[in-house]
Amino acid sequence: MHDLGPEYLTEQLRDINDPQLNADIVSLGLVEDLTVENNTARITLGFNAPYSPDEMAMASKIRSVVENAGLDPELQSPMNQSVDILSGVRNIIAVTSGKGGVGKSTIAANLAHTIADRGADVGLLDADVYGPNIPQLLDIQSAPTMTDDGYPIPVETHGLSVMSPGLVIPEADAAALRGPMINSAIQELLTDVRWGDLDYLIVDLPPGTGDVKITLLQTVPVTGVIGVTTPQSMATDDAIKGLDLFGEHNVPVIGIIENMSSFECPSCGDQHEVFGSGGGDRLADAYDTPVLGNVPVDPTLNSNTPSGVVTNKTSPAKNEFETLAKKTLNRVGVVSRKDTADSNVLHNRPSQKSESWL
Repeated sequence: MHDLGPEYLTEQLRDINDPQLNADIVSLGLVEDLTVENNTARITLGFNAPYSPDEMAMASKIRSVVENAGLDPELQSPMNQSVDILSGVRNIIAVTSGKGGVGKSTIAANLAHTIADRGADVGLLDADVYGPNIPQLLDIQSAPTMTDDGYPIPVETHGLSVMSPGLVIPEADAAALRGPMINSAIQELLTDVRWGDLDYLIVDLPPGTGDVKITLLQTVPVTGVIGVTTPQSMATDDAIKGLDLFGEHNVPVIGIIENMSSFECPSCGDQHEVFGSGGGDRLADAYDTPVLGNVPVDPTLNSNTPSGVVTNKTSPAKNEFETLAKKTLNRVGVVSRKDTADSNVLHNRPSQKSESWL
């Protein structure tokens, strides 16, 4: 009979490969701790992407190994945070574009909503001080409530925790904001708002380069950035400038989303590339990163009403956003796991609980 201790289980776990890193999870350092006590195997994993299909599949295999050994599995994954700011937020994902009019806010809102639909706790921060579109897109009519000590609490809607300067700064005052005042406003939205515990905070950034992006990068640890473009070369050329700024701060490009990639004729069903083609691929090639999705032209997503979020099961974009969300979460996971594998050093705080998503 085998000694069903940590050494035996560790050897069994070597049969589980990371589907993206092409090595077993033990060799990659993703099994950070393993103890057996009172018929329970407690395993700390270097997973950081809640509800990622890849990480959930690996967790399922780990559970099977433990259960086949006659033990009860208890899996946990510590937070990858090295600073106290937003300490309850596991991942901060920036969504950026090089120019306006590419549907970035629509993409950010729908991506956040679709990730939340998978079971994750998701926040959405509208960081466009001059043109905050998220309140209109989500049809938010009420102002945020406050804690007893005067800190704002995000508005809960569409399964999201949402905050926007459009909810707390009068439009006339926002138009007058300049340099240091913009920096202060963004810092307050990040640090004063009581975001609570989130798996993902999606940050919808203003187009181009500028103070808001720099303030974000200097204030909180950004997990990765998603670039949004349309098929035209002008949109991709401008997007490169914005993404390069993140590269200068060692923030990985998670992937590219091409919006308005095609239009499906409602009469005949033919696909028409009304804005050209290839923009997403060109941008992805420039950063050696995948195209996460090609979102079609969908009138319901551009209506600036609650139907602008893909709650409609018949929306042409619904399936694309579901695929896009899965790819995004898998990319967040692989970026984090690769960092763990490359460093093979623990920078994590201990987790005190079993993670439900594992």
